[in-house]
Amino acid sequence: MTIYRGSAQCGVAILLAILLTTPRASAHVDMIAPLTKVEKVYAAPKPLGKLRATYTSEEDGKKPALVVECEAFRASVPEIGLEDLPRPDWSSFSVAYSLTSFESGKWVERPYLYLKVTLHGPPGRSWEQTWATFHFDADGKLTRRIKRFIPNEATNSIRSIWKEWEIGSGVSAEILLESAKDE
Repeated sequence: MTIYRGSAQCGVAILLAILLTTPRASAHVDMIAPLTKVEKVYAAPKPLGKLRATYTSEEDGKKPALVVECEAFRASVPEIGLEDLPRPDWSSFSVAYSLTSFESGKWVERPYLYLKVTLHGPPGRSWEQTWATFHFDADGKLTRRIKRFIPNEATNSIRSIWKEWEIGSGVSAEILLESAKDE
């Protein structure tokens, strides 16, 4: 057997040339595109009728928007009321309603509805069972609240934090939840 000097180097060069010239498939990656719009429509009884809630993300220079409309009113959430939400899950928001309200110590026929969106917390943290809720009374007046369920394993129960969260107050969800923790 005759071995020629440099044949190993020549073989490596040929292998390298083959690898560099052979088309390779890039790695396969599944991607989820950014959400731009979610619209949900519900059939409620009169006087609310058809409920429509539409969330539109920030896109092409337009600010995020949340509009809720029904036969009784049309209302929107100011953009500042959307910008401070820590990682909201708009794809799974829901709208609930009631035809009665508790006012002045009694139940009255005055409808309201609220939109509930899950909050996942600030980047790098993961919140469980935390929501922002946007409440609209029969006239479309808006109130925002934050809600969190806190399990207590010792008593096998769940405590609820349910705080009004004024839009534009400058108070973060994290600070509001922390201040309500010991109430």
